[in-house]
Amino acid sequence: MFILWQYLRLFIFFNMINRFFLLPF
Repeated sequence: MFILWQYLRLFIFFNMINRFFLLPF
């Protein structure tokens, strides 16, 4: 269960970064 939570956090983190990078374009 702990690993799943870590994966979820990583996914959200990457999603935020992706949105941040896609904003200016």
